[in-house]
Amino acid sequence: MNIDTKNKRKKIRFEAEPNTLALISFNHEAKKFTPEIIALVLEESIKGYKLVAVQNREIMVGEKLKIKINNLPIFFVEIRWIKKIEKKVISFGVLIIE
Repeated sequence: MNIDTKNKRKKIRFEAEPNTLALISFNHEAKKFTPEIIALVLEESIKGYKLVAVQNREIMVGEKLKIKINNLPIFFVEIRWIKKIEKKVISFGVLIIE
């Protein structure tokens, strides 16, 4: 039996419903939620999401954002990892912090 020792996830991930979109605001301190980009939700777990988006500005691991997915409330999230797919396309993982 081959056991994958690289996968350190403690929570199960689920594929998101097709065409689930996340509205993202980089200004996490503003009172009003103003989306700046839209990302496609690829996976979800109890504590976060895997997203893919066209990058319109530089983002960094540790950056805090506001995110709105479908009819869920607005969440505060932190970027945990980023993977470049193409020149302007990235996938990234966010952890719900509030």
